[in-house]
Amino acid sequence: MANDICLNCFKEKGHFNVCPHCGFVEGTLPEQAFHLYPGVTLSGRYIIGTVTGFGGFGTIYKAWDSQLSTIVAIKEFYPAGLVSRVPGTKEVVIFSGDKKDSYMQAKQRFLSEARNLAMFNKNPSIVNVYNFFEENNTAYIVMEYLDGVSLRDYLAQKGGKLPVDEALDIVRHVMDALIAIHAKGIIHRDIHPGNIFITSTNKIKLLDFGAARLSTGEDEATLTVVVTQGYASPEQYRTKSKQGPYTDIYGLGATLYKMITGVVPEEALDRQVKDKQKKPSELGVAVSENLNKAIMKAMALKAEIRFQDVASFRDAVFKNSKIDYPEVEYKKRRTRRGVLIAGVMVVLVALVVTVVLYSTVFKPVQTLESITIDPDTIQVWAPVSDDAALQQTQTDAWQRIIDGFNGDNSQIKVDFQAIPMSQYASKIATAAGADQPALYCGDGLGDNWADFCIPLDLLFDSLDPKEYLFLQNYTTMYPSQKAMPLGFTVSTLYGNDQVAKNDSKTIPASITTIDELFGSGNSVQINKTDIPAFLLLYGAQANADGTYYAGDGLADSVIALYHSYQAQNAAPDSVPIDALKADNLLYLYANTSNLRDVQAALPGYYSVVDLENNGKLAGEFVDLWGVSKAASTNQQNASMKLLAYLLNNLSQDEFFLQQDSAAPVNKTIFDQFLQLNPDFAFLQDKTGNIQFAGEYMPQLRAFGDAVYDNVLMKDVTDDQIRAFVDGYGGQ
Repeated sequence: MANDICLNCFKEKGHFNVCPHCGFVEGTLPEQAFHLYPGVTLSGRYIIGTVTGFGGFGTIYKAWDSQLSTIVAIKEFYPAGLVSRVPGTKEVVIFSGDKKDSYMQAKQRFLSEARNLAMFNKNPSIVNVYNFFEENNTAYIVMEYLDGVSLRDYLAQKGGKLPVDEALDIVRHVMDALIAIHAKGIIHRDIHPGNIFITSTNKIKLLDFGAARLSTGEDEATLTVVVTQGYASPEQYRTKSKQGPYTDIYGLGATLYKMITGVVPEEALDRQVKDKQKKPSELGVAVSENLNKAIMKAMALKAEIRFQDVASFRDAVFKNSKIDYPEVEYKKRRTRRGVLIAGVMVVLVALVVTVVLYSTVFKPVQTLESITIDPDTIQVWAPVSDDAALQQTQTDAWQRIIDGFNGDNSQIKVDFQAIPMSQYASKIATAAGADQPALYCGDGLGDNWADFCIPLDLLFDSLDPKEYLFLQNYTTMYPSQKAMPLGFTVSTLYGNDQVAKNDSKTIPASITTIDELFGSGNSVQINKTDIPAFLLLYGAQANADGTYYAGDGLADSVIALYHSYQAQNAAPDSVPIDALKADNLLYLYANTSNLRDVQAALPGYYSVVDLENNGKLAGEFVDLWGVSKAASTNQQNASMKLLAYLLNNLSQDEFFLQQDSAAPVNKTIFDQFLQLNPDFAFLQDKTGNIQFAGEYMPQLRAFGDAVYDNVLMKDVTDDQIRAFVDGYGGQ
């Protein structure tokens, strides 16, 4: 940046040392020694200015985006007590030992804040995120620069409180923001006047998502304690607590209380000892009886008494929907509970009779729980990443799962080996007889790996199909029942919003035809590994014997695919994500497991397109596991016991939520997966529309390879392509 630009207001100041616009003195050092000095450049484009705010976890700088020629705000992750910085330098020094582990975990939460915010860039009531990146041993979030004042400071300017109408106008905008984030499964967890901003143009913005978490609804979920006294709900004072939209409603109710009364509500813990919280009307504020009730209900100590969603709170405030004071509603609920208890006693008597009949008259189907497994050792082999850091993460997750399994099955010793993916297939191939693992993953082993496995009938009889996706139709996809999938992926299109904007194109919410996918100059990158899923989605159909034949329209699909390859000049070893990142593509054809790569490549300006054909989505099972024929019967039963454990909540969370590898088949964890990845919310009601090749994937892959070798890599005409597809014969 030229020397005649002020590093505080970023206006031209000429060659003066003192800016004539804002009075900033050139060369002024930051207030804190650990702050970045004005003039420092980040990511090759952002020029740091002065500090606008800082706290225990980070610093916010006013900055200049040299590429877009605009002022932005940059939030730097700098947790006090875990890092240090030599004054005048950029690099952060991370403390060692436990503090380093704490720092790395906290940094991931910081980046999660960026991802959370980036989802709401089009919401006028939420601060926009333009970019986020890691540099200097720490992380940064680039946001829109807001000129104005926080609600906390605005209240101070106005003598501590506001007229009711003005307060309600501010709350209305915050409600709109909360409804949007709650719809994505996110709770803010720190609603108070300091995190609500009033811009110089009188727009209301919700700030600081650093405490935001997914609303999983799990009682045992461990959450960091985030409290702002007077505005935090009782559940926020506990590390293990059930939190949800009602947690934010408490903070918003307390904020509205403060705005109209000028008094900060009593701290929730004090209220639990003796609740002396006065109603707004008792403090001399002229409010309607319904608004009085709404505010007190929003601040109810018991979460179940509060409004359960912001829309209900909004209706009570602005539409006068009928509600009661918390104490009145609590008494009504206690009365209803007494009636319910009497009914439950009747049900329990009937249940006892049922249990007696079940144990004496009916013979239960044999399951893993009903058979005896003698003490034994089972070998388990699993492929892990070739990357050392990721390999360690995956191995640690496996160890936690095995420890949990051994807690309930101490008679089974698990001899676990984590094998790098590049070595996995060859190690399995050279193992024979007693050297074969009893339980192993089939990923990357070729199409015939399950021939060496036993049917998993006993495992299927031991599982409740209602608890898992696709299990009820599993025998159609895997007739031999020799492989059990732990997860799955779905074919997806990722759109580059920047390309769409520059080229005046619209990325649709869904694409249902070939013309939409390839027409109007759209460009789609498809690599060889993507071809089977593409063909499955666009017309390859299965015969009864599992062979695949060209369905209606498949020839047209292959022709369109060929022209896409020609247009983008895709090399066999091209990296699709690089083309998308370089703004050379409008669309990238991939699957749901590629989301994190796309988010990193296009932070805040990507779209996920619901890709389907005639209502069908193309899916592929991953993490397919089998039990070896070479193992003893006892070892086989023990292996199926462990395989069942790999399908439970804990294991599926470790594999698919903590590691972002694919989507889980466990329904409970799949619901959390959708909350964690709201871009895939369209899958919520469409799992029944996903079509899998299952055991017939080898035939589909063979067809895909033939298309790749004989069409995409050749100089052919449309007629030749059509003749090839029609004459393939499905073999």
